[in-house]
Amino acid sequence: MSFLRKLFLRGMERLGGVVSDPLIMQVGVLNGALNQIGFKEQAYSLGRMCGVRITEDITAKITKPPTFEEWVKAIPLAIMHFTGRRSDASVVSSDEEGGTITVKVKNSIYCRMPRGLVGADTPQCSFLAGLLAGSTSTILSDLYVGEETECDAMTNKGYCLVSVRRSG
Repeated sequence: MSFLRKLFLRGMERLGGVVSDPLIMQVGVLNGALNQIGFKEQAYSLGRMCGVRITEDITAKITKPPTFEEWVKAIPLAIMHFTGRRSDASVVSSDEEGGTITVKVKNSIYCRMPRGLVGADTPQCSFLAGLLAGSTSTILSDLYVGEETECDAMTNKGYCLVSVRRSG
């Protein structure tokens, strides 16, 4: 197991259910409220800031930056960490040369909490896209932007697809 994966696992252990349950619910409610009043960019920006800060905290002890491949392998654990173990994720594609990563997130708390947003007209996981972009930018020391390309709230397929790509 890579050092990066161990750090995310240790971070999840420290998070603990007593603190994470209310926090995760609050973030889900905040994301939904911002999306409903048309502030998707703000939800994305907040997610991005959180992704940067959380990742900086978790990786503070790393002396050698992880490779693109190591980060791709750690993303499912990072998503579990970011969602308080409520969402499962898998990387469906990655291209180091093209600077893209696409992640499939099952049971995204950002479109399913607090009451679920099935039937939405637009993607609802702006906060999650920001989290992934911020953490990827921090880990890989390059600017990445995120976008939800498919949302369970719109499709009711049981998963969301979130992509990040290197900017510029």
